[in-house]
Amino acid sequence: MRVRINYGVELEQVPMEACRIGNSALRKATYLIERQLRPTLEQLTEKNADLNLITEKLDEIRKELANIDATIADVQSIVVGLNAYYNGEQDVSERRFSVDTPGGSPASKESTE
Repeated sequence: MRVRINYGVELEQVPMEACRIGNSALRKATYLIERQLRPTLEQLTEKNADLNLITEKLDEIRKELANIDATIADVQSIVVGLNAYYNGEQDVSERRFSVDTPGGSPASKESTE
């Protein structure tokens, strides 16, 4: 289950925060591909491969990749919202990064369930 987490950062820190979140997704994807997907695919070439086990493992990998994709979508939303702010848009649509002027509410990263 995905939940929404809001927290504030200084405007100039938004790109670094988006990068941090994106790098986390990158590390997870790299690990998943190298340590789980590659060995699982290699098992297919074994003479007595357990296809049921391989099928289950592939399903688990797909679900993890979907979680990684959702994180990347969050980063994209942050960047879209930041770009909109820099281009002078005042209303950034729901489910996107929003930035208020000083004295307003803090920047927030929103993702959907």
